[in-house]
Amino acid sequence: MKDSTVVGAVFNRDFSAWVAVKNRSHRSFRQPGVRLRPRGALASLFWLLPRGEFNSGVRKIIMTFQELVSQAINYKIRSIEQRFCPDQYVGQISQFGINLTDFPVRDIPEKRPNDHKCLIMVLESPHVAEFSKVPCPANGKTGKNIRKWMCDVKGLSSYKENYGLVIINAIQYQCSLGVTPGCFRDDVFETVWKDFGETDFVTRLKTVYRDGDVILNCCTKGKGNNKNGELRRMVQQAIRSAEIDTVLLRRTHPASWHSVQNRESE
Repeated sequence: MKDSTVVGAVFNRDFSAWVAVKNRSHRSFRQPGVRLRPRGALASLFWLLPRGEFNSGVRKIIMTFQELVSQAINYKIRSIEQRFCPDQYVGQISQFGINLTDFPVRDIPEKRPNDHKCLIMVLESPHVAEFSKVPCPANGKTGKNIRKWMCDVKGLSSYKENYGLVIINAIQYQCSLGVTPGCFRDDVFETVWKDFGETDFVTRLKTVYRDGDVILNCCTKGKGNNKNGELRRMVQQAIRSAEIDTVLLRRTHPASWHSVQNRESE
């Protein structure tokens, strides 16, 4: 192991913080202001990475999300949500119903049934409802619209019977900062994307994907006036860069699916 680095990603039960530990220097990189409460049954996962490839498997936290926000905007935000929103498997699409208050399942993608093909729905970043309790994706209006309208969206009805759904955010942090998305979201997203967001997203996407899955890009366009263009286009390019041999669909953001026109649009 002389030329290897052991990186442990340690997290508590509500996913509130990550610590990356490098065994050579025994230094830790953590988000300041986030308190870890270790328990005897801490969930932990370890990667063996060749030296020099630290960022290829798990992100080394050099700048915190809060520091990147300060870099992106010229406003002082009183409180910034520093937890991240995990990727989740939310059940079989055929089990979704308009009377459900939540998805039938919420679990890590690795725990979906082995014989389960899934649509992997990609959103841009979590907003307010996703952090109301334990962080989880599509927890508010977005989730309700998915359960109510998904099979009415152009080209998606054919996946109802035989597919499950995995929801992931391109960036797992709250880029909107909890206010109207048009205020800060795009600028924060672009800054985080360039720092670690894109690499982290591609790594997670490759980890979640299984043979037979279909990727569904439902990111919002955003304002489209940042340096890299639309948020959805940035994410689409990253998905293609992952070189996953599968069907790649693009649809509007589920928050807009109450509109027939949006359900028919790409």
